[in-house]
Amino acid sequence: MPGQEENLSFWMRDEASDDFLVFRNPQRIFYVTDDRSELLQALDILHSLHSVKDPDSGRSHQSAISGRYFAGAVAYDACKLLDPSLNAAATEPVLVGGLFDEPQRLSSAKLLSVYEGPLWPVRSIRLERSRRAIYDSIEAIREKIRAGSVYQANYTFPVLFSYDGDPAALFACLYKEQPAAFASALFYRRGDLNLALLSLSPELFFRLSDRDIQCRPMKGTAPRTGDSATDRHAVAYLKSSDKERAENAMIVDLIRNDLGRICEFGSVEVNDLFRVHELPTVFQMTTDVKGRLKDGLSQSDIFRSLFPCGSVTGAPKRAAIELLHALEGKGRGFYTGTLGWTNGASSRWNVAIRTAQIVNGEGSISIGSGITYDSDPRAEFRECLGKLAFFRRAVGLRSEDDSDLDLIDSPSDDRSGDFYLYETILFRAGSHGYWMLESHLRRLHRSARYFGLPCSMVRIRRQLKRLEYLLQRVASGNKPIRVHLRLLRSGRIKIILHELKDSKRNVTIEFCRAPALSVLPFLNHKTSTGRAFYERHKAGAADDCLFINERDEITETSIYTVFCFIDGRWITPPLRSGVLGGVMRERLLERGRIVEACITADDVRRASAIVLANSVRGLRRAVLIEKAD
Repeated sequence: MPGQEENLSFWMRDEASDDFLVFRNPQRIFYVTDDRSELLQALDILHSLHSVKDPDSGRSHQSAISGRYFAGAVAYDACKLLDPSLNAAATEPVLVGGLFDEPQRLSSAKLLSVYEGPLWPVRSIRLERSRRAIYDSIEAIREKIRAGSVYQANYTFPVLFSYDGDPAALFACLYKEQPAAFASALFYRRGDLNLALLSLSPELFFRLSDRDIQCRPMKGTAPRTGDSATDRHAVAYLKSSDKERAENAMIVDLIRNDLGRICEFGSVEVNDLFRVHELPTVFQMTTDVKGRLKDGLSQSDIFRSLFPCGSVTGAPKRAAIELLHALEGKGRGFYTGTLGWTNGASSRWNVAIRTAQIVNGEGSISIGSGITYDSDPRAEFRECLGKLAFFRRAVGLRSEDDSDLDLIDSPSDDRSGDFYLYETILFRAGSHGYWMLESHLRRLHRSARYFGLPCSMVRIRRQLKRLEYLLQRVASGNKPIRVHLRLLRSGRIKIILHELKDSKRNVTIEFCRAPALSVLPFLNHKTSTGRAFYERHKAGAADDCLFINERDEITETSIYTVFCFIDGRWITPPLRSGVLGGVMRERLLERGRIVEACITADDVRRASAIVLANSVRGLRRAVLIEKAD
C-alpha cells in the first residue's frame, strides 16, 4: 500500500558451486496482484537489463539500466494473466521482485551460519485434502487420460503448517537437509504483511546466456533409502521403466514445442536423455533441452511461451492446466511457479517445487506427482510423501506429531547415515528453565562414548545457554516447551523446539507382540534407530504400546518408563530387559522410591496401579486395555 515501508531480499544458489548470490536493498520493488498490464510491464523491464558484469562468466555488458539485476518470484497462477483465456485460478500476488545492484556472493556456510541454532517449532502440520479426495482426483485424471482429454497431468496437493519463527532460520534448516542446486529464498515485508518463499528446488526452469537457452525438465521419481543394493535397483528401475521414461519423454516433447516457438528454426536439441540425479531422499530423472532464441525477444515473450514449466502441468499443457484447476480447486500460489534472477544477458530461473510459502506465520508446502494412465493412486501418494521427507526431517516431525497428516513411514527416515543421539528436555520460562538438564547431559555423554560419536559438552552448554536467553525473552508465561537436542554423527548439534500441551488424563496402553529385543544396544540409549523401532510398532485401540522382550519380560512404552505397584512396592524393569535409562527413573531409584525387578504381562495385569514416567510429560496414570478372546 502507498506510504508503507517495504523490504525485500532474495537469495539463490549458484548451482556450479555452494555459493549463494545474495540480493539486498532493492532500488525498486514490484508487487503485482491481478493486473495483467502491470505483470507484462514488470517482465518487459527485465528485457532492458544488462549487467555491468555477468556473475558467471565475468564478462562486461552495456545496459539500459546500468548495473542492475531483477531477482524475485513469479507465481504459477501468473499463467492466468499471461493467457486470460485459460480457465484457471489466480491467487495474489503473482509476482514479487525487485531491481538490485550487483549481488554479493557468499558461501552457503557463511550465509546460513547466521541462522544456526534452535528451530522454532513448525506446528499444526496437516493435509489440506483427505487422502480419499487425493485418490479420487488421481482416478479422475486416469479417466480423462482414458477419454483422450490429456496424456499426463501433474496433480498436486498442499500440506499446511504454522510457523512463528524466523523464515531464514527455517530455510537454513531445510537447506542442510536438501542442499538443492537451485535453492532460493525470498523475504518480503510491507506493513503487516510478512511473506517468505523457501525453495529447495533441484529443477532448472531455464538458464539464459545471451541468446542460448537451456531447460532441464525433471520427470520420473524413485525413493532413495541409503541402502546401496536397494538404491542401485531404484536407479535401474528409473532407467528401464516404460512408465517413467514415457512420462519424461512426453514433457520433453512439450518443452521442445514451447522452445520451438521462440527459438531459431533447427536450433532446438535434446541432450542427456533420461539422466538420473541423486538427491538426499529420492532419485529424479531429467533431460536437457537447448535452443538459440530468435533475435529481439523480450522476457515476457519467453515467459508467455514457456511458463509454467511443462513438468508441473502435463500434456497437452492447456488442457492439463484446466483439468488440474478443476481438481485442485484453487490456485497454487508460488508453488510450481519460478524463483530466479536476470541481468538481461544471463538468467537463472528454477521450477518452484519443494517450496514452502509462508504468509504471516501460516505456511504450505505442496507436493505432487505426474499422473499417467498406469498410475496407482496409493503409489503416487507414497511418491509424494518421499518428496516431503526432507521437510519432515528438517523440522523434526515424528509420528506422534503428524497424526493429522496421516503420513506413511518413509524408509529414508531410517538410513544408517542419519544416525543420531538425542535428548528431549523440558523448558519453562521464568525461574524453572531446563528441568533435570544435568541428568540429560550426563546420559547424552555416556551414549556418545558408547557409540564413539564426538561430543563437545562445552559447545552444547553454550548453545543451550543462548537458547535459554532467547526463550526467556520470547516464551509466553509458563508455557512448557520441549527442547529436542540431537547429536549427529559428525558431532554437530541440532536443536528443534516443540510447544508442549499439558495433559493430565490417563494414558491407555496395550501389549505389543513385536518383541523389543533386550540384546539390541540402541534400546538402552536415546537413538534415532531406537525411535524408528518404536514408531514402526503402533498401538491399535490404545494410546501407546507396552513392549515385551524375547523373554516375555515387560520393557517400556514408546515414550514412557513403566512403574507397577505390586505387593506393596513400586517396581520398574531392569536395564537388562532392554529399557532406556530414563532420567526420571534414575532419580526415583536414587531416592529409593522404586526398585528394579523383571515384570511379566501377568504382573502388569495384577498390579494395583500402573504409572508411566517421562521427564518432559511427567508422571501419568496408565490403564491397560486388552481385547476379549
